[in-house]
Amino acid sequence: MIAKNNLVRLAAAFALATLMTVSLISAERNGLVPTASQPASPVAVPAALSFNVTPTVFFVRDGAGLKQLSTVNIENGGAAMAGELAVEIAGQTLSFPLNPIPQGKSSFPVSLPEITRPLKAVFVLTAGGLTVRKEVPLKPERKWTVYLFHHSHTDIGYTELQSRVGQNHLEYLDSVIDYCRQTDGYPDDAKFRWNIEVSWALEYYRALRPEAKFKELVDLIKAGRIELSGLQLNLSDCFAHEEVIRAVENPVALGRRYGFDVRAAMNDDVTGFDWALPQIFAQNGVRYFATGINETRSRAPLRRPNPFWWESPDGSRVLEWNGEHYLFANYDLLLHEPFDKSSPKVRDYLAKLEARGDYPYDIIAFNISAWVTDNCPPGRALSDRVKEWNEKFAYPKLRLATLHEFFERLEKAYGPKIPFHKLGWPDYWTDGVASTAFETGLNRIAHNELVTAEKVSALAAKLDPDKEKGFRFPAEAVREAWDLSMLYD
Repeated sequence: MIAKNNLVRLAAAFALATLMTVSLISAERNGLVPTASQPASPVAVPAALSFNVTPTVFFVRDGAGLKQLSTVNIENGGAAMAGELAVEIAGQTLSFPLNPIPQGKSSFPVSLPEITRPLKAVFVLTAGGLTVRKEVPLKPERKWTVYLFHHSHTDIGYTELQSRVGQNHLEYLDSVIDYCRQTDGYPDDAKFRWNIEVSWALEYYRALRPEAKFKELVDLIKAGRIELSGLQLNLSDCFAHEEVIRAVENPVALGRRYGFDVRAAMNDDVTGFDWALPQIFAQNGVRYFATGINETRSRAPLRRPNPFWWESPDGSRVLEWNGEHYLFANYDLLLHEPFDKSSPKVRDYLAKLEARGDYPYDIIAFNISAWVTDNCPPGRALSDRVKEWNEKFAYPKLRLATLHEFFERLEKAYGPKIPFHKLGWPDYWTDGVASTAFETGLNRIAHNELVTAEKVSALAAKLDPDKEKGFRFPAEAVREAWDLSMLYD
């Protein structure tokens, strides 16, 4: 029994001595006690040092070539210190001094040679006597071009009384002329461009502004700095078929009269459109249609953004851009703000879009306003935002664009690969008509009466053709009647 007790005491003493030795070694390694080769004063060594690498969509210019930007995110559990990041990539070693690496979390951009094939790079972070090594897979990144459709969402009576909204849009088009002139010397991508969302605004301008001012506007349309949408007003399911036809025919006729083509249309906020629209567009030479649905009380018909060929029952097609909300570039991407605010938003958005796996294109378009509101005035500063962005980044490249130039590039690069849908697209914004049921009923009666009046007038003019005393077809009165009916709808 005595021998057994001595053995237990001996084992306990040995265990204690071992623990003390291990503790001492650990303390020495962490700089808490001096050793023969170590000064008495402690050295600041981080309790933990880790990092990860996030590739980004950004390219910067390096002479005639390009470099890709990655972000190194570091977590430093000790005091601030200097460090160095070495990157072994494609047979070369790059060095990036990091001074200081602050305590806590921090991020550093590093520019790497353009990646042309999938590969693995080795990142080695050295700081405070510690070395952390990571192998990171890298792949080629898309060279994005982001087209920006600068416009004002025209919602008559929403932000102001109808009369004031009309006056606003007169003033906006005055400013558009000035801003185009002021940016003539800018790089082409940053030159001020404008998309007139509905031809009602241009018709209003023609009626109330001097002829010389209207000619300035038309000249800018012909020069490709302004584009007129191929719809007279934002649509709703209240529109009769004849109204939808006229809503397209009127801007096309205006273009023919003044010598420019109407090739694209845009319609925003609205959640759905008449299934005859592709047929009506095709009959009038309008090939492209951009939409920015408001999903507040509805859903887009397909995951967006995405393009598709939309086909009418007769087989006519229009290339449809099913874009984000018409103010998405403002409230979500902050592209009307300086690039230090917008670039992280764009980076994250494009990375998520690529990761989604169903968007194979390297171009994308967003509607944009001067700030976040309907009936917004044009923003001269957007030209400066685009200029500053493109001076910093080679890609993603921003471009203030007209509708048709985006669509033409999309069709040329990807047209046969774009899916098509031969389906109806009903609107369910139009439930508000219940609040004006009586007036809506009157207007629906007017739809039929106007068609009848037009037919009878055409017949009367044919039967009584005398130029002086005969019946004259009341073209202006008919046009005004349809315009008023569409404004209600």
